Amino acid sequence: MPMQKSIIAGCVVGGLGLLSMGLLGGALAYLVWPVTWGLAGNPNDWRGDDVWPAMIGAGVLWGLSFPLAGYVDRRLSRAGWSVGSRRLVYGLVLWGGAALIWAFMIGTLEFA
Repeated sequence: MPMQKSIIAGCVVGGLGLLSMGLLGGALAYLVWPVTWGLAGNPNDWRGDDVWPAMIGAGVLWGLSFPLAGYVDRRLSRAGWSVGSRRLVYGLVLWGGAALIWAFMIGTLEFA
């Protein structure tokens, strides 16, 4: 059941990433800024035609992190991990997914 909930959550978040018109992606950019600051600097300084599509794309692609987090949670549950530890790992997988997505966005788009 947790895996199914994660898939549904991923679809909902992917839709919200599109409907929020970049707000979700922008929030994620600030959330992972401690990791990505060396790649693109402060999100307040980003300029260019690729910034807004990157914000929308990051919000949509972040939905892919939810099924992955659900899979990891299921494996940890079978291994006997406590609920609190699994929730922490679930959150870390989501944060790591956002960081990877933003690193990909920064690496492929022009943030001049």
